[in-house]
Amino acid sequence: MLTTIVWVLLAAAVIPLIWLWRTSHSRASVRGGLIVLSASFLWLLSGAAYAPAIGPHYSDIRLALINSNIAVVILDGIFLLLKSNAKVPTVVASGWIAFGWLYLRAVSFSA
Repeated sequence: MLTTIVWVLLAAAVIPLIWLWRTSHSRASVRGGLIVLSASFLWLLSGAAYAPAIGPHYSDIRLALINSNIAVVILDGIFLLLKSNAKVPTVVASGWIAFGWLYLRAVSFSA
């Protein structure tokens, strides 16, 4: 049951991400930021489904990749806040994905 709840919460980030894609400008810089955010989200889901997709278990590489994704998502969210007209979807989507990475970081190094 808990696994289902976690998957639903992780996958539910697609809702604000689609909302962001639909409501933001179509400028090239904004599209680039949306692509980065979407790629990080897809990597998050693949890492949750298949843990070695983000590095070997209990390794410095895994920790660095997760921390880098957290930083990239936060910085990309700030960039999209400045460049896009869709403020609320930007905050919700980037925050949700950043918290997903934080969750993955927590469960990757516990046990």
